[in-house]
Amino acid sequence: MCVCGAGARREGLSFEKATTVELISRSREEFHAALRRRQFPTVPSGTPPSRIIDRESREAPVHPVRRAVMSVASLERKIRLLCCDELGVVRVAEAAGRDKIDDLAMTKRWGDADRTRRVVRCRAGEDGDGAGDALGAPGTCAASGWLAIGRKDGTVEVIDTATGNDVGGGALTVGGCPVGVQAFGPATGRAGARLITVNELGEAVVYDAEVEPRHGGGGSLASQLAPLRVVQDWQAACRWRVGESALCARVAPGAASLAVGGKGQGNDLKVYDIETQKVTYKAKPPPQNWLGYRAPPYVSAIEFVPGTDSKQVLVGTGEHVVRLYDTRQDKRAVMDLSVGETTITAMAVSKDARFAFIGNAKGQLNTVDLRAKQVFAKFKGTSGSIREIAAHPGGEPLIAVAGLDRYLRVYNTETRKCLGSAFMKQALSGCAWDLRGPEGEFAAAAAEAAAKRRKEKAERAAKKTNASSEKKGKAKQKTSADGSETGEKKEKTKNTKTKRSVADADDGEVVKKKKKKKVLSE
Repeated sequence: MCVCGAGARREGLSFEKATTVELISRSREEFHAALRRRQFPTVPSGTPPSRIIDRESREAPVHPVRRAVMSVASLERKIRLLCCDELGVVRVAEAAGRDKIDDLAMTKRWGDADRTRRVVRCRAGEDGDGAGDALGAPGTCAASGWLAIGRKDGTVEVIDTATGNDVGGGALTVGGCPVGVQAFGPATGRAGARLITVNELGEAVVYDAEVEPRHGGGGSLASQLAPLRVVQDWQAACRWRVGESALCARVAPGAASLAVGGKGQGNDLKVYDIETQKVTYKAKPPPQNWLGYRAPPYVSAIEFVPGTDSKQVLVGTGEHVVRLYDTRQDKRAVMDLSVGETTITAMAVSKDARFAFIGNAKGQLNTVDLRAKQVFAKFKGTSGSIREIAAHPGGEPLIAVAGLDRYLRVYNTETRKCLGSAFMKQALSGCAWDLRGPEGEFAAAAAEAAAKRRKEKAERAAKKTNASSEKKGKAKQKTSADGSETGEKKEKTKNTKTKRSVADADDGEVVKKKKKKKVLSE
């Protein structure tokens, strides 16, 4: 780093100047060395001789082309929601990411508008082992990408949330307007899928169907992460009566229990064991009021409380009362709280089971603290009857609200602010989260692209077939037209020749007569 005194005296420079010159020269050498290393990097081990280039030559070395590899784990998860309206159409709303929910907008719609087939119930597919979500991570058996839909005409179907097509099994007729529909994937003790329906006449049916086997390590990433497919028709495993009538029904995570409620005497909350079809819990009516009057049961909404092993059930009534039942304790409700001003139409419970979100027919949205057993806060911005409240299945502080005001809104449950809204053009009857990670989105995009390619290929084949048939028809018509023209031409030529022959014959006779007449005169 420095120059000795003798060297400095030989150069005639002072010690400070010599040090400066040495530093500058070394800096230049290091700079040029770095530049050479950048232009001619060290040849990695294992490089074939054909790719090694002499460093003295000024030719640029030949490097193999490296493809840019992007990890799906580095991608941001999209916000994707599915909504059903009163015309029977399924609509998709999307946002680019968690921080861009304010850009939420409708992107797709599936189905034809038919008010007689309007959607009255919809529910996202759940895991058969009781995870209670539709994350669909690799290696799990979650029914990721499924949406169970119940229509007014008494039909139930399960569609793929990526393409909107049926997942297999076809549509079912349940014999009445469905008040509860839920689909589950394979479970530990059950290899196939399960669909549970309850209609307004109080008839519950359990359907089973086989699904295609999924190999853990084989196939492409899209095939490994694609939604499960049903490979046979839904078969009724069991059916039983749950009451004279029903207004709402909910199946516990894991498809172990069924909670049903309705309107009128004998239709209060009942919990059934699905395997045995027997009542495991029946709620007692509330005590009489100070006038000695007991209102008849009117159960309008039901939700199981997460994290309680399906032992706690939250019930909303037509008298704007929220009741919490614990099947391990008394038959009467452990919480009886008046919320809002009119019939409770939708409910959801947070993942930590601390808060419940209550919506009613007047458009009021409230938060109830289940621990303190009191109304905690109110949300603003909703108008019109609320038909569905969907809590984020991943545990994030988000809820989606759909109602008759035709708007889909996403709220932050901690700040109670509306993060984004999308105008869906029709009165909504339900909504559900399509929660998939970047891998699932990749698989969904691959499936959608494959479906699009198949559709385009079929259209091209149909177009080609129509074109060939049209071409053959035109050729046939042309051939027939040419044949008719040729026949007419031949007929015309024949007639012309006949006329000429007749004319020639007449001329010959006249000539002969004239010659004969001339000879006689001589």
